[in-house]
Amino acid sequence: MSLDRILITGGCGFVGSTIALHFREKLPRARVVALDNFHRHGSELNAERLRENGVEVLRGGARLRGDLAASPAAELLVECSAEPSVPAGYGGGPACSLSLLEATALCRQTTGNEIPVGVDGTPRPMDIPWHVTDNGRLFARTGWRPRRDAAATLADTRQWIRTHEARQADKFFI
Repeated sequence: MSLDRILITGGCGFVGSTIALHFREKLPRARVVALDNFHRHGSELNAERLRENGVEVLRGGARLRGDLAASPAAELLVECSAEPSVPAGYGGGPACSLSLLEATALCRQTTGNEIPVGVDGTPRPMDIPWHVTDNGRLFARTGWRPRRDAAATLADTRQWIRTHEARQADKFFI
């Protein structure tokens, strides 16, 4: 069975756009769609690059049922949105898991910055109480595997931001 339609939520983010371009390269006949809410400044920069490489870009939120329902039907949904309200981590087994709490601790370790973290217990209609992902089918169909662990990825991201800070200051830093 081939993959003809792939939907990537958070598709214009750092991780989502990388995965979208990977699918575009490895599955050139597939319809690859990036769904993104464009809340993060870097999303606009990635959207242009995705379009130039044949990825369809749609504005919408992964947490909004209507936006997902209006998105093209997909044989594979790759969840890459980074909504901070999701209290559970992203799964796929111990080798591919990272909770938001773990990610925050790695950011502190990588940057040396201490940012207070709290919990807002107010439920919102579209909050996802648990999120479990099994990457087994993705791995089996595409052969894709993470090449870098979370700490290395965060260090790379920090270095990229530092390298581009002056040029992108108005887009990334408030």
